[in-house]
Amino acid sequence: MIYSQYTDFFGEIGGAPVGLLVNSITGAVDLIAGTIYRAWAQHSAPETFSESVRSRFLQRGHFYTGAAVLEQQFLASVSAALHEKAVAEATNAFWIIPTYRCNLRCAYCFQDHALHEGGTPATRDMTSADAIDLVDLLDQYGGIGRRPERPRYITLFGGEPLMRSVGETVRTLVDRARKKGYKISAVTNGVELEHFADVLGPDLIRWVQITLDGVQRSHEKRRSSCGAPSFEAIVRGIDLALSQGVKVSLRTNVDRKLLDELAGMDEWVKARGWTAFKNFRWYTSGVEVHNNPSLKKVAATTADLVSNWSGLRTIAARPPYVGKHAATLRKLRQRGISERIETSACGAHTGMMFFDPLGDVYACAEQAGQVEFAVGNWRNHTLGPSALPWASRHVGASPICSRCSNAFFCGGGCANAAMQNGGDFFGPRCNGIKDAIDFASRDFARNLLSDAVIARELEAHGSFSVNDDSIVLSSESVDIFVARASCAPL
Repeated sequence: MIYSQYTDFFGEIGGAPVGLLVNSITGAVDLIAGTIYRAWAQHSAPETFSESVRSRFLQRGHFYTGAAVLEQQFLASVSAALHEKAVAEATNAFWIIPTYRCNLRCAYCFQDHALHEGGTPATRDMTSADAIDLVDLLDQYGGIGRRPERPRYITLFGGEPLMRSVGETVRTLVDRARKKGYKISAVTNGVELEHFADVLGPDLIRWVQITLDGVQRSHEKRRSSCGAPSFEAIVRGIDLALSQGVKVSLRTNVDRKLLDELAGMDEWVKARGWTAFKNFRWYTSGVEVHNNPSLKKVAATTADLVSNWSGLRTIAARPPYVGKHAATLRKLRQRGISERIETSACGAHTGMMFFDPLGDVYACAEQAGQVEFAVGNWRNHTLGPSALPWASRHVGASPICSRCSNAFFCGGGCANAAMQNGGDFFGPRCNGIKDAIDFASRDFARNLLSDAVIARELEAHGSFSVNDDSIVLSSESVDIFVARASCAPL
């Protein structure tokens, strides 16, 4: 019997000799204290635990009978089966790029600004006729035929999709997509959002992601509209969208210079009244280096964001993964074991596609516009063999990810970033997720311990199971486990 390599141990919760165990395969969450805590913290041999504790931890997945390599094989088998299920059941999600042109020139953008300039045949805009043809063609890519009972989604992407220059195309696309039952979203910089009021609403463009990088002075340094201010226009656009019932996801791309300004931005956002809207969400993301090597000096990691946010507990914006993992733990508590498993971190691996004005199809947002990475052409009704690796990437297929305790909580990270950093498509892209999981898990444990009933049970028995299901992991239980587990929605 061995300690499971997929159980994370978070010790000294709140400075006390209390620990949290979380197994990313089974989803088992347990608090431990007293002699059980001391034995686990010292990594004592499993045989030193009482027979009842050993039996319980074996059922919960914290102990494993067999060699570590067999447990890895178990994860790989479960991951492959669940990933196949996830691909088959994935929501119909398509991203449409009406234009590659953009009215901003953000230094950290992953797209080449030559695309944003436009004016060449390679950067032609999509026409209204194109939009009708494409929406109708989506049926062949799984639109209607692929799980017709599930919601279908179209997200407008760019470049900048909501510019007046492509307004007619966007309105045609929204009208056509709505008639065919699609739910419509947009990733927009918001500069010209006011000019699209007629297509904003719960039954039209129902969700938008918009970026503000700090309060006005800081934002204008980072996201100017080709030299002109953009902050006030974006703020008016957010006001408009919220007032019309559109879900707004506000993103702030944080570099190290902006870390110290988040508290001030938090005050500004709250004073603006946005946090009073149920359809408003704000999150932060670290600036990464794409086409601008000079950003290496100011890039902020997820660890930087987590460390900064931990001292600003009242701030409305959470760093990446913290809120996500906190939600995962809450679901595990409410609904039991195996509630949420991620075999991959991105919809690119379960059928997400990007369709551009030229006719090219891409699996990855960050590769759109780079024709060498195209996986097909919608004008020619083709998908090439280069699309196949995207559907085959999951944590069980990665020699490194399959040994990680966070495998089914992380999903392996971004494949494109993994290729850029190490050249291995199946390699990991951790990007600070361990720091985020550690923070969220400790925060979750502290909240549990504030419950007097749980605290008494823990003190009396030395352990407390937050969720109650159990399953002994073995080669014979793979099919049973897969049948019980549910994949994370992407």
